[in-house]
Amino acid sequence: MKTIRILIAAVLTSVTATASTVIFTDVHNQSFTVQIEGKTYNSRHGEVSVPYVTPGRHSVQIITYTHSRGRAPIETITRSTIHIPAHSVVYAQVHRNNSVSVARVEQVRTSTRVAQSRPAPQPTVRTTSRPVVSCADMSDVEFQRLSRQLAIARFDSERFDIAMHAIRFNHLTSYQVYMIASAFSFEQYRIQIAENAYLKTVDPYNYDIVYDALTFSSSRRQLSQYIAGTHSPYHYYDSGTYYSYRTR
Repeated sequence: MKTIRILIAAVLTSVTATASTVIFTDVHNQSFTVQIEGKTYNSRHGEVSVPYVTPGRHSVQIITYTHSRGRAPIETITRSTIHIPAHSVVYAQVHRNNSVSVARVEQVRTSTRVAQSRPAPQPTVRTTSRPVVSCADMSDVEFQRLSRQLAIARFDSERFDIAMHAIRFNHLTSYQVYMIASAFSFEQYRIQIAENAYLKTVDPYNYDIVYDALTFSSSRRQLSQYIAGTHSPYHYYDSGTYYSYRTR
């Protein structure tokens, strides 16, 4: 039984390590529902982010509703097939006929690979009046358990409580923070996660990946300003470009 549990944990860890995020955007900013891997996601303002998608070919079902006064809404269902590469952020567009096409693919850098290629800056010592909490690095198995809890939660408010508990008692990699933030539907929760997790990351020099979980440029600027206020090395976003600075 112990061997089976170890094998299952190894498989789950492998899936998490190669999982990708797919961001569906309607070209006309219309609301829609997407079904992929047996799960259903509802768009907000014509966009929805689907985290933890396993690599490979996937059947995608797009559902839209046409509303007419005095009539029941007309449901339109369209099925498409897209290929999801491993460890990537895939930007997919939903067209007028509900067909889906991949507009852009961004390969996500793993924290291990980047950490080997870039020296870690010396951390800044900060004083705080908060009580000291004993923290440990979150393992792949623990992160997989957290990912399942976030996926099961029905509302972003519930996901936020789960995520904040994990952030309080664990040290995280920048990629783990990115995946946690991507699990939320609403931007307000994503930015709060990104801000609260920054000082708990073991590789803040890789934190530019977390910006990819934020939809709006205003949110990225807000995160940059927050990081600047921590007097730590930070990444600044402006007009589609990332800049890396160390504050004094």
